[in-house]
Amino acid sequence: MGKRIKATATEVGISQEALRYYEKKGIIKPERLANGYRSYTPEQITELKYVSVMKYAHFSLTEIATMTSLFAKPPTPECNQTSKKYLVKK
Repeated sequence: MGKRIKATATEVGISQEALRYYEKKGIIKPERLANGYRSYTPEQITELKYVSVMKYAHFSLTEIATMTSLFAKPPTPECNQTSKKYLVKK
């Protein structure tokens, strides 16, 4: 079982509202438990830490959504080009 929203927000250093907003924007997709609570896996917590770094580096939410969508894909030259394009831009 993963961590709930409060523990995740504390660990990542962002607000619970930010987590809900990231979910709404499709940046993160926590599992929903039978009682409706969000459950964040260790991998998602790591992704959220990357999101925090990208926000600090002034990535837009669109850019962050693109970058986080690459996490779920296998490494390919296209994936590398996309991520490199955004990283070089910043």
